[in-house]
Amino acid sequence: MGENEKPYLKHCKMGESLRTTWERYNPPKTWVRGGMRGGVKGRPQFMKWRLHVDKICPVIAGGFYIHPKEDRLFGHKELSYLSGFPIDYKWEGPPSSIGSQIARGVMPPVAEYVARLIKNSIVEKNKKSEDHQVIDFRKAPTQESLL
Repeated sequence: MGENEKPYLKHCKMGESLRTTWERYNPPKTWVRGGMRGGVKGRPQFMKWRLHVDKICPVIAGGFYIHPKEDRLFGHKELSYLSGFPIDYKWEGPPSSIGSQIARGVMPPVAEYVARLIKNSIVEKNKKSEDHQVIDFRKAPTQESLL
């Protein structure tokens, strides 16, 4: 995170982009264009979002996520745990590549669900496809339904 972005963290609302917060405090008439791409100097990346404390976390698909209560970005361990990886999962490669690995990886709960569907379709060949159970992942599952 750039030094120019840190003062705006405390003003960033839940669900809001850090860029939107920056633009609220820096009207367009104050912008200075420059750099290789002719962008606005000092404006944060558009991919930094403060998460909601009471809503489901979005899919980790690149970008950076701001902690809902603390003025900091989530670390790799926190993002991987939010994605369903075990808390002690070991990532390989340089630290700069871990965010991409999390974003591009198949979340373990999703992989488990797909594997279970494939297994059930093989084991229960005579069962109609309409009879297969549909699980709503927005609701917390009961322990019995996972087995």
